[in-house]
Amino acid sequence: MELHPEKTKIVNCDVNTNKQVTNNKFDFLGFTFRRRRANNTTSKIVFTSFLPAVGDKKKITIKKKIKSFDWQAMLQKGLDNVAKVINPYIRGIINYYGKFYQSELDEIWQIIDARLVRWIMKKHKKYKGKKTRAFNLLEEIKSSVRYRGLFAHWQFKLNTKAKTA
Repeated sequence: MELHPEKTKIVNCDVNTNKQVTNNKFDFLGFTFRRRRANNTTSKIVFTSFLPAVGDKKKITIKKKIKSFDWQAMLQKGLDNVAKVINPYIRGIINYYGKFYQSELDEIWQIIDARLVRWIMKKHKKYKGKKTRAFNLLEEIKSSVRYRGLFAHWQFKLNTKAKTA
């Protein structure tokens, strides 16, 4: 049996050391384990711990998948139908990666919202070339009662804010 040189390494998981170590993180099952800030929920103390979050390589894969959706075909449909197409994928991300260090997913949610802004700009002529106005419209849609939680990541962010408040 041979060990794979890229996949087999010794990693320093000691959170109390301040030494610069070359191997201080590792990837496993799509998660990147490394030193991260953690909160003690009972005593409100902030400390450093070795925790998992969505992996850097996996973020790139997710971004490519988001871009690969047929956004052009969805121009003929309404926002509800766009949500039906995208939500199963978003829910999968939330169910798998949302268990640990949820703030690492914010970058992915921003990319989805940016794609939705581009969708608005292409769908509605009055927003063509007006990115700020399209973004403001998306923010209005997010906060409206009718569309609250329409996209799974909007609902996820609402739930995580409610837990922390």
